[in-house]
Amino acid sequence: MAEQVFTTVKDGVGVITLNRPPSNVLTPELRLVLDQHLDQAMANPDVIGIVLTGAGSSFCVGVDIAEYNDLLRHPWVSDLCTKIENSPKPIVAAMHASALGAGLELALAAHARVAHADTRLAMPDIKLGMIPGAGATQRLPRILGAQRALEILLSGQVFPASDPRVARLITQLTQTSPVDGACELALKLAHSGQWKTARDKCAGFSDPVSYQASVNGLKAQMSPHSGAAGDILRCVESAQLLPFEQGLAFERVVFDDRIASPAARCARHYLMAEKYAAIPPRSDGARETPIRQIALLGTRDRLGELAVLLLNAGFGVNITCAEAADAQAFDAWITRALQNLVKQGKWNEAQFAQRMTQLECSTSFANLAQSDLIIDDGSTPPGRAIDLRGDAIWCVLEPETTAKTRAAEMAVKKPAIGLHAYQPMSERQIVELSYPAQQGGSDVAAVMGVVRRLGKSAILTPLQAGSIRGGLAAAFYGAAMQLLHHGVSPYAVDAAAREIGFTAGPFALMDRAGLPQVQTRLEKYATQHALAASPDAVLAHLVKDGRVGRSSGQGFYIHVDGQLHEDPALAQYLPLPNRSQAGPNMSARLIGSALVGALVNEAARLLEGNHIRRASDIDLILVKGFGYSSAMGGPLLQVDMSGLFYLFKDMQRLAQLSPIWAPHDKITDMVKQGNGFFGRSVG
Repeated sequence: MAEQVFTTVKDGVGVITLNRPPSNVLTPELRLVLDQHLDQAMANPDVIGIVLTGAGSSFCVGVDIAEYNDLLRHPWVSDLCTKIENSPKPIVAAMHASALGAGLELALAAHARVAHADTRLAMPDIKLGMIPGAGATQRLPRILGAQRALEILLSGQVFPASDPRVARLITQLTQTSPVDGACELALKLAHSGQWKTARDKCAGFSDPVSYQASVNGLKAQMSPHSGAAGDILRCVESAQLLPFEQGLAFERVVFDDRIASPAARCARHYLMAEKYAAIPPRSDGARETPIRQIALLGTRDRLGELAVLLLNAGFGVNITCAEAADAQAFDAWITRALQNLVKQGKWNEAQFAQRMTQLECSTSFANLAQSDLIIDDGSTPPGRAIDLRGDAIWCVLEPETTAKTRAAEMAVKKPAIGLHAYQPMSERQIVELSYPAQQGGSDVAAVMGVVRRLGKSAILTPLQAGSIRGGLAAAFYGAAMQLLHHGVSPYAVDAAAREIGFTAGPFALMDRAGLPQVQTRLEKYATQHALAASPDAVLAHLVKDGRVGRSSGQGFYIHVDGQLHEDPALAQYLPLPNRSQAGPNMSARLIGSALVGALVNEAARLLEGNHIRRASDIDLILVKGFGYSSAMGGPLLQVDMSGLFYLFKDMQRLAQLSPIWAPHDKITDMVKQGNGFFGRSVG
C-alpha cells in the first residue's frame, strides 16, 4: 500500500506530498503522518525550504465529515496549521484542482501559496451547519479584510484561484505545475531569510472602520438565532479585536460548540446519507462500454418525462413503440416539452436543435441492439424479438412484478435491474435500483452513473416487486387514514406533519398521487397489517363522487391554481366522531408521533428483512421522495435525537387504537438496549 504522505528532497527543497486517493482527505492517520513529515523536514539540515502539495485529483478537500460525529483525534488540523505557520523554514503551498475546507486552511497557514489558475477554493463548513476549525476565521480577515472573508465563509461558494476577489490569497498563479513554482519561491524566501506568517499580515485591517462596518452591516441583518452564520460573524469580528492566539482559541471554543449542535449533526447526517447512497456495489472493474445511447421501450407517459431528463443530461435517446401512433405522439410531446424549456430561458435554440438530433421515436425494435441501456416500462406485449448487445443493460421501469419476471416474459436472456423513478420525475431527486445477486456490479454502477447525471440519488435494494417508497407511503397514508377513522381532522393531521418537518402532509400527498392509486395501495396495506377497521370506505366514497385528487381539482382539498384549500364539504365523507374516539382531543404532538411511529415500524421491517442497505437510505428517501426537511436530516435521525424510548411509549399508547402502531420487535429490542438507528439513542 502506498504511503499516505511522502517527502522528496531536491536542491534544498523538501516537497511533502499528500497521497491519499482520490482527493487527499485529512483522515486522522494522514494527519499523524503529515505531522511526522513536517517535523522531519524542519529538522533535516539538507532542507532549507518546504513545499506542501497533493498528489492525484486534488490538493486537499478537507476532513472526512464522519469524524465530526466522534471525538476529534490528535493531531487536529489546527495543530498542523500552527506547526506550519511557526516553521523555522519557509513553507509554500502548491495547490491544484481543489483546496477545500481544512485543506484550504493548511494552505492559509503556509507562508506563501502557488496555485494553478483553475484551482477551486472554498470554505464549505457553513453548509454543514458548522464553522471552520483551523484558523480560517482569523487568517482570512487578516489577508482579505472582513467583507471578502465573510463572502467566502458565509457563502460556502467555490472561487477559482484566478478570481480577483481572492487575489491576495494567492502569491503566484500558474498555468503549469504549481510545484515547480512553489519550489522556486521556497528557495527564494529561504535565501532572503524573510517571510511573513498570516498572523503578521494586516492588510485586511488597514481600514478598521470599514472592517467594523462590514461586520455590523451583516449583524443587523441576522436574527439572534442565526446559527453557524452568526458564529462565523462573531469569530471574524474577534479577529480584529483579539490578539491572534486568543482569536484562534475563541474560534476553537465556538467550533467545538457548533460541532455538537443539532443543526450541524443534521447537516452532516444528510450529506453522509447522500455519500453512502452513492457507493456502488462491489465490482470486478469498470465497464468497457460507457452508457451513451439509451432506449426507452413502451408507451406510458412517464417515458416522455424520462426522455426529457435524459436528453437534458446529454444522452442519446431512442423511444421504441409497438405502434406508429404512439411513437408520433411521443415525438410531438417531447418536442413541445423541449420548446417550453427554450421559452422558459433554460435552453437556447442551438441547444434545442442539438437535443433534437439526439432523439428518435420509432417502431423499429432493431434499434434496441444499438443501445447501451434499455429501459422497459412493461407495457409492450410479449412476442416481439428483442435483440440486445451482450454488454447492454436491461432495466424494467416501475415493475408491478419483479424485473426478473419481465425479462423472462420478453425472452431477454440477461439479469434485469428494476428502476423505480419517483413521481414527478422533474421534482423528486431520487430513484430506487433493485438488482439480482448475479447482476454485475459494474453494470449497476453504470446505471447509478446515469442517475447521477440526472442530478438524482440512487437507492440500491435487492431485486423485489414494489418499491421501498411504496411501503413507506402506505405506512404514512395508512397511519393518516387510521387517525381519520378515529376522529382526527385530515387538516389537523397535515398540520402536525408540517410541524414535524414534512413540507406537505399525508392527505395533501394522497391528493397529489391520486386517490384511486392510494386506495389500491391501502387495501393491500390493510390486509398485510390485519387492520380491524379499514377506513378505505372514505376513499371509495370520494373516488365514486369524482373527487380523485389534484387532477380533478378536488380530493381531501380543493385545488385551485396549484394552491390547496380546506373544503368544508369534506365533512360529509368523514366518520362521525363519538365519545369512544380519541381523535378530537388528540394533541398535535401525539398526531406527529402516530405518523412517525408508522414510518419507524416500516423502517424496522425493511431493515430486519434486509430490503435496504442502511437506515440513512430511508431518511434520504423520506427527504427526497416525501419532502421531509433536509435541514432536519430525516425522521429516523430526529427519532434518535429526541429519544426512541419516548416514541416507543407513544406507539404503545396508539397501538390500543390500531395494530399499525404496535412496535415492531426490532424497535422493542433497540429500546431495551438503548440503541437508535444511528448509534445510542437519547433517553
